[in-house]
Amino acid sequence: MKKGTCVICGEVGELTFDHVPPKGVVPPDSVLVQAFASYVSSEAADVRGPHHALSSRSFPTLCDDCNGKRLGSLYDPHLIAFANDVARWLRLRLDHDLSLPRNVTVSGNPASIARAVVGHILAADENPLRALTQPVPLRDAMRGFFLGPDLPPPPELRVLVWPYPLTQQVLLRQFAISTLGEPRYPAPVSGCLLKFFPLAFLVTRTSVEVPGVRFSSLNLGTSDPINIELPLRGSPRPGWPDRIQGNEFLVLGNDVAYVASGGSQGARARKSRPRRR
Repeated sequence: MKKGTCVICGEVGELTFDHVPPKGVVPPDSVLVQAFASYVSSEAADVRGPHHALSSRSFPTLCDDCNGKRLGSLYDPHLIAFANDVARWLRLRLDHDLSLPRNVTVSGNPASIARAVVGHILAADENPLRALTQPVPLRDAMRGFFLGPDLPPPPELRVLVWPYPLTQQVLLRQFAISTLGEPRYPAPVSGCLLKFFPLAFLVTRTSVEVPGVRFSSLNLGTSDPINIELPLRGSPRPGWPDRIQGNEFLVLGNDVAYVASGGSQGARARKSRPRRR
Protein backbone atom coordinates (compact mmCIF):
# COMPACT_ATOMS: atom_id res chain seq x y z
CA MET A 1 0.00 0.00 0.00
CA LYS A 2 0.99 3.62 -0.45
CA LYS A 3 -0.22 6.74 1.28
CA GLY A 4 -2.02 9.43 -0.60
CA THR A 5 -5.36 11.07 -1.33
CA CYS A 6 -8.38 9.01 -2.36
CA VAL A 7 -9.49 10.19 -5.82
CA ILE A 8 -13.17 9.80 -4.90
CA CYS A 9 -13.72 11.06 -1.36
CA GLY A 10 -10.50 13.02 -0.85
CA GLU A 11 -9.49 11.34 2.42
CA VAL A 12 -5.75 11.13 3.03
CA GLY A 13 -4.29 7.83 4.20
CA GLU A 14 -3.33 4.41 2.93
CA LEU A 15 -4.58 3.69 -0.57
CA THR A 16 -5.79 0.34 -1.86
CA PHE A 17 -5.88 -1.14 -5.34
CA ASP A 18 -9.12 -1.07 -7.29
CA HIS A 19 -9.45 -3.79 -9.94
CA VAL A 20 -11.17 -3.05 -13.24
CA PRO A 21 -13.23 -5.09 -13.97
CA PRO A 22 -13.83 -6.58 -10.51
CA LYS A 23 -12.15 -9.93 -9.93
CA GLY A 24 -15.40 -11.82 -9.39
CA VAL A 25 -16.44 -11.48 -13.03
CA VAL A 26 -16.05 -14.95 -14.58
CA PRO A 27 -13.64 -14.91 -17.55
CA PRO A 28 -15.28 -15.99 -20.82
CA ASP A 29 -14.30 -19.07 -22.76
CA SER A 30 -13.56 -19.02 -26.48
CA VAL A 31 -16.65 -20.99 -27.55
CA LEU A 32 -19.00 -18.61 -25.78
CA VAL A 33 -17.17 -15.54 -27.07
CA GLN A 34 -17.21 -16.71 -30.69
CA ALA A 35 -20.86 -17.77 -30.64
CA PHE A 36 -22.01 -14.58 -28.95
CA ALA A 37 -19.91 -12.34 -31.20
CA SER A 38 -21.14 -14.04 -34.36
CA TYR A 39 -24.74 -13.48 -33.32
CA VAL A 40 -24.35 -9.84 -32.30
CA SER A 41 -22.26 -8.51 -35.17
CA SER A 42 -20.46 -9.63 -38.31
CA GLU A 43 -17.71 -7.18 -37.27
CA ALA A 44 -16.70 -9.62 -34.52
CA ALA A 45 -17.47 -12.89 -36.28
CA ASP A 46 -13.79 -13.89 -36.45
CA VAL A 47 -13.00 -12.95 -32.87
CA ARG A 48 -10.87 -15.38 -30.91
CA GLY A 49 -11.34 -16.07 -27.26
CA PRO A 50 -8.55 -15.71 -24.70
CA HIS A 51 -5.92 -18.43 -24.39
CA HIS A 52 -5.39 -17.45 -20.77
CA ALA A 53 -7.58 -16.05 -18.03
CA LEU A 54 -8.09 -12.33 -18.23
CA SER A 55 -6.62 -10.18 -15.49
CA SER A 56 -7.98 -6.99 -14.02
CA ARG A 57 -6.17 -3.69 -14.41
CA SER A 58 -5.51 -2.22 -10.95
CA PHE A 59 -5.31 1.38 -9.78
CA PRO A 60 -3.84 2.29 -6.34
CA THR A 61 -6.17 5.23 -5.89
CA LEU A 62 -8.91 4.49 -3.34
CA CYS A 63 -9.11 4.61 0.44
CA ASP A 64 -10.40 1.55 2.25
CA ASP A 65 -13.82 3.11 2.78
CA CYS A 66 -14.38 3.81 -0.92
CA ASN A 67 -12.80 0.59 -2.14
CA GLY A 68 -13.67 -1.96 0.53
CA LYS A 69 -16.78 -0.68 2.29
CA ARG A 70 -18.50 1.06 -0.63
CA LEU A 71 -17.31 -0.42 -3.91
CA GLY A 72 -16.26 -3.89 -2.78
CA SER A 73 -19.02 -4.61 -0.26
CA LEU A 74 -22.03 -2.60 -1.41
CA TYR A 75 -21.81 -2.18 -5.18
CA ASP A 76 -19.44 -4.66 -6.84
CA PRO A 77 -21.43 -7.76 -5.80
CA HIS A 78 -24.35 -6.43 -7.87
CA LEU A 79 -22.20 -5.67 -10.91
CA ILE A 80 -20.46 -9.06 -10.69
CA ALA A 81 -23.77 -10.93 -10.35
CA PHE A 82 -25.29 -9.00 -13.24
CA ALA A 83 -22.34 -9.65 -15.59
CA ASN A 84 -22.13 -13.33 -14.62
CA ASP A 85 -25.89 -13.80 -14.98
CA VAL A 86 -25.78 -12.36 -18.51
CA ALA A 87 -22.92 -14.73 -19.39
CA ARG A 88 -24.76 -17.64 -17.77
CA TRP A 89 -27.92 -16.82 -19.72
CA LEU A 90 -25.95 -16.79 -22.97
CA ARG A 91 -24.22 -20.06 -22.11
CA LEU A 92 -27.53 -21.76 -21.31
CA ARG A 93 -29.06 -20.71 -24.62
CA LEU A 94 -26.03 -21.68 -26.65
CA ASP A 95 -25.42 -25.00 -24.86
CA HIS A 96 -28.97 -26.08 -25.68
CA ASP A 97 -28.77 -24.78 -29.25
CA LEU A 98 -31.57 -22.29 -28.60
CA SER A 99 -31.92 -19.24 -30.79
CA LEU A 100 -31.10 -15.93 -29.18
CA PRO A 101 -33.99 -13.47 -28.98
CA ARG A 102 -33.97 -9.77 -29.80
CA ASN A 103 -33.30 -8.89 -26.14
CA VAL A 104 -31.87 -10.57 -23.06
CA THR A 105 -33.61 -9.95 -19.73
CA VAL A 106 -31.69 -10.44 -16.48
CA SER A 107 -32.56 -9.35 -12.95
CA GLY A 108 -30.34 -6.80 -11.24
CA ASN A 109 -30.18 -3.81 -8.93
CA PRO A 110 -29.70 -0.92 -11.39
CA ALA A 111 -28.60 1.74 -8.89
CA SER A 112 -25.95 -0.49 -7.31
CA ILE A 113 -24.72 -1.72 -10.71
CA ALA A 114 -24.42 1.88 -11.88
CA ARG A 115 -22.54 2.95 -8.73
CA ALA A 116 -20.07 0.11 -9.20
CA VAL A 117 -19.43 1.17 -12.80
CA VAL A 118 -19.07 4.81 -11.77
CA GLY A 119 -16.71 3.86 -8.93
CA HIS A 120 -14.38 1.90 -11.20
CA ILE A 121 -14.26 4.71 -13.75
CA LEU A 122 -13.50 7.27 -11.05
CA ALA A 123 -10.79 5.01 -9.60
CA ALA A 124 -8.95 4.95 -12.93
CA ASP A 125 -7.33 8.30 -12.24
CA GLU A 126 -3.99 8.45 -10.46
CA ASN A 127 -4.01 12.24 -10.18
CA PRO A 128 -6.05 13.10 -7.06
CA LEU A 129 -5.13 16.79 -7.22
CA ARG A 130 -6.75 17.11 -10.64
CA ALA A 131 -9.67 14.84 -9.74
CA LEU A 132 -10.59 16.77 -6.60
CA THR A 133 -9.72 20.37 -7.48
CA GLN A 134 -10.52 20.84 -11.15
CA PRO A 135 -14.31 20.96 -11.67
CA VAL A 136 -15.64 18.65 -14.36
CA PRO A 137 -19.46 18.42 -14.44
CA LEU A 138 -19.68 14.74 -15.36
CA ARG A 139 -17.01 13.64 -12.91
CA ASP A 140 -18.55 15.74 -10.13
CA ALA A 141 -21.98 14.20 -10.78
CA MET A 142 -20.43 10.72 -10.72
CA ARG A 143 -18.69 11.39 -7.39
CA GLY A 144 -21.90 12.68 -5.83
CA PHE A 145 -23.82 9.66 -7.10
CA PHE A 146 -21.22 7.19 -5.81
CA LEU A 147 -20.87 8.79 -2.38
CA GLY A 148 -24.58 9.51 -1.81
CA PRO A 149 -26.62 6.29 -2.03
CA ASP A 150 -29.32 7.80 0.19
CA LEU A 151 -29.64 10.93 -1.96
CA PRO A 152 -31.60 11.30 -5.20
CA PRO A 153 -29.31 10.63 -8.17
CA PRO A 154 -28.15 13.68 -10.15
CA PRO A 155 -30.99 14.27 -12.65
CA GLU A 156 -28.58 14.78 -15.55
CA LEU A 157 -26.58 11.58 -14.96
CA ARG A 158 -27.26 8.60 -17.24
CA VAL A 159 -25.75 5.12 -17.32
CA LEU A 160 -26.37 3.11 -20.49
CA VAL A 161 -25.59 -0.58 -20.91
CA TRP A 162 -25.54 -3.05 -23.80
CA PRO A 163 -24.08 -6.52 -24.55
CA TYR A 164 -20.38 -6.58 -25.42
CA PRO A 165 -19.11 -9.73 -27.17
CA LEU A 166 -15.32 -9.17 -27.07
CA THR A 167 -12.69 -10.10 -24.49
CA GLN A 168 -10.78 -6.84 -24.87
CA GLN A 169 -11.26 -4.53 -21.89
CA VAL A 170 -11.67 -0.82 -22.63
CA LEU A 171 -11.88 2.21 -20.37
CA LEU A 172 -12.19 5.74 -21.75
CA ARG A 173 -12.72 8.84 -19.65
CA GLN A 174 -13.98 12.08 -21.14
CA PHE A 175 -14.36 11.08 -24.77
CA ALA A 176 -16.61 12.44 -27.51
CA ILE A 177 -17.63 10.85 -30.80
CA SER A 178 -19.50 12.43 -33.69
CA THR A 179 -19.63 12.47 -37.48
CA LEU A 180 -18.40 14.58 -40.37
CA GLY A 181 -20.99 14.69 -43.13
CA GLU A 182 -23.80 12.25 -43.82
CA PRO A 183 -25.04 10.10 -42.21
CA ARG A 184 -24.85 12.26 -39.12
CA TYR A 185 -25.29 11.67 -35.43
CA PRO A 186 -28.11 13.94 -34.23
CA ALA A 187 -25.64 15.28 -31.63
CA PRO A 188 -22.15 14.34 -30.39
CA VAL A 189 -22.02 11.50 -27.86
CA SER A 190 -19.73 12.14 -24.91
CA GLY A 191 -18.97 10.65 -21.51
CA CYS A 192 -17.00 7.80 -19.96
CA LEU A 193 -16.84 4.23 -21.24
CA LEU A 194 -16.19 0.88 -19.56
CA LYS A 195 -16.29 -2.39 -21.52
CA PHE A 196 -15.53 -5.94 -20.41
CA PHE A 197 -17.15 -9.20 -21.50
CA PRO A 198 -20.15 -9.45 -21.63
CA LEU A 199 -21.19 -5.83 -20.95
CA ALA A 200 -20.43 -2.27 -22.03
CA PHE A 201 -21.37 0.83 -20.05
CA LEU A 202 -21.54 4.48 -21.04
CA VAL A 203 -21.81 7.16 -18.33
CA THR A 204 -22.95 10.52 -19.64
CA ARG A 205 -24.80 13.75 -18.90
CA THR A 206 -26.22 14.20 -22.38
CA SER A 207 -28.78 12.44 -24.52
CA VAL A 208 -27.40 9.58 -26.61
CA GLU A 209 -28.84 8.90 -30.03
CA VAL A 210 -27.03 6.88 -32.68
CA PRO A 211 -29.04 6.09 -35.83
CA GLY A 212 -30.17 2.46 -35.92
CA VAL A 213 -28.65 1.61 -32.52
CA ARG A 214 -30.42 0.65 -29.30
CA PHE A 215 -29.19 1.06 -25.72
CA SER A 216 -30.60 0.11 -22.34
CA SER A 217 -30.70 2.78 -19.64
CA LEU A 218 -30.26 1.87 -15.96
CA ASN A 219 -32.79 3.41 -13.59
CA LEU A 220 -30.48 5.17 -11.14
CA GLY A 221 -33.27 5.74 -8.64
CA THR A 222 -34.20 2.07 -8.26
CA SER A 223 -32.46 0.24 -5.44
CA ASP A 224 -34.48 -2.98 -5.62
CA PRO A 225 -33.89 -5.88 -8.03
CA ILE A 226 -35.80 -5.50 -11.28
CA ASN A 227 -35.67 -7.09 -14.72
CA ILE A 228 -33.16 -5.26 -16.92
CA GLU A 229 -33.63 -5.72 -20.65
CA LEU A 230 -30.53 -5.55 -22.84
CA PRO A 231 -30.69 -5.26 -26.64
CA LEU A 232 -29.02 -8.12 -28.49
CA ARG A 233 -30.21 -7.11 -31.93
CA GLY A 234 -29.55 -3.47 -32.69
CA SER A 235 -26.99 -2.91 -29.95
CA PRO A 236 -23.86 -0.87 -30.77
CA ARG A 237 -21.24 -2.64 -32.86
CA PRO A 238 -18.59 -4.28 -30.63
CA GLY A 239 -15.94 -1.67 -31.43
CA TRP A 240 -18.12 1.37 -30.77
CA PRO A 241 -17.13 4.03 -29.87
CA ASP A 242 -13.41 3.35 -29.41
CA ARG A 243 -12.95 2.04 -32.98
CA ILE A 244 -14.33 4.58 -35.40
CA GLN A 245 -15.81 3.72 -38.79
CA GLY A 246 -16.80 5.67 -41.88
CA ASN A 247 -17.22 9.37 -41.19
CA GLU A 248 -16.99 9.14 -37.40
CA PHE A 249 -14.33 10.97 -35.43
CA LEU A 250 -13.25 10.37 -31.84
CA VAL A 251 -11.76 12.90 -29.42
CA LEU A 252 -10.18 11.93 -26.10
CA GLY A 253 -9.81 14.46 -23.30
CA ASN A 254 -6.71 14.98 -21.19
CA ASP A 255 -7.54 11.96 -19.11
CA VAL A 256 -7.19 8.18 -18.86
CA ALA A 257 -7.68 5.73 -21.69
CA TYR A 258 -6.59 2.11 -21.74
CA VAL A 259 -7.18 -1.14 -23.56
CA ALA A 260 -6.29 -4.50 -22.05
CA SER A 261 -6.38 -8.00 -23.50
CA GLY A 262 -5.65 -11.52 -22.29
CA GLY A 263 -2.25 -13.06 -22.66
CA SER A 264 0.32 -15.24 -20.96
CA GLN A 265 1.05 -12.44 -18.53
CA GLY A 266 -2.59 -11.53 -17.99
CA ALA A 267 -3.97 -8.18 -19.05
CA ARG A 268 -1.74 -5.86 -21.01
CA ALA A 269 -2.84 -2.30 -20.45
CA ARG A 270 -2.01 0.64 -22.63
CA LYS A 271 -2.50 4.23 -21.58
CA SER A 272 -2.94 6.67 -24.41
CA ARG A 273 -2.46 10.37 -24.72
CA PRO A 274 -5.27 12.60 -26.01
CA ARG A 275 -5.71 12.06 -29.72
CA ARG A 276 -7.97 12.98 -32.55
CA ARG A 277 -8.93 10.71 -35.38
